[in-house]
Amino acid sequence: MERKVHRNATVSYGRNPYPVDPKYIGEKVELRVLDNTVRIFHGAAKLGTFDSRIDWRERLLRRIHQRQVKRDGTIRFQGRRFRVGTRLAGRRMELLRHGNEVRVYLSSNEAKTFKVGRGTPRRR
Repeated sequence: MERKVHRNATVSYGRNPYPVDPKYIGEKVELRVLDNTVRIFHGAAKLGTFDSRIDWRERLLRRIHQRQVKRDGTIRFQGRRFRVGTRLAGRRMELLRHGNEVRVYLSSNEAKTFKVGRGTPRRR
């Protein structure tokens, strides 16, 4: 079945949202459901596999944060600085931490993704 990726980089199935890479915002993806597994594809590329028994809505809602962009165009989040651009200085942005990624939603259809691994040193 096809679904359109929402502006918050999720697709819905069975009243449950599933996260997708923000570069697919506004595009159609295919969901393949087998037993308790939801697989998301864009063309031949597999975007993710999820267990449908997990309440992803609750997990996603708990992880949305808001931060104000500093004059130098950065946002501080969890001890790290993320550069989003000086054109956004002074504005409040929504952030979502998902696994080893931090997604910053810049507008209704634009987001930046930053990789943060366990081995990544924190800047102070």
